[in-house]
Amino acid sequence: MIVFFFSEIIPQGLEMIQFQNPEIPSEQINLQNYLYSFWIAPVFNNPMTASLAGALIYVTIWSFILGLFYKHKLIFKV
Repeated sequence: MIVFFFSEIIPQGLEMIQFQNPEIPSEQINLQNYLYSFWIAPVFNNPMTASLAGALIYVTIWSFILGLFYKHKLIFKV
C-alpha cells in the first residue's frame, strides 16, 4: 500500500520542482523531464526502449526500498 501511495506522490513532487533548462535557457524544465531527457534518453536510440528503461529503473528503485522495509521488518497494514 505504501508503494502505491508514494509511487504516485513522488512523480508529482518531481514535476513541481522546476529550474532552468540547460539546453534552452529561456525555458523551465521539471525534474522528472530533466532526469528522463538528460540521463536516460541519451543512452538509447529508440524512445520506446528509453521509456522502458525508465520504467524498469523506477520499479528497481521501489523494489530496493521494499527490500529494505522487509529486511528491517517494517510492515505497513491498512
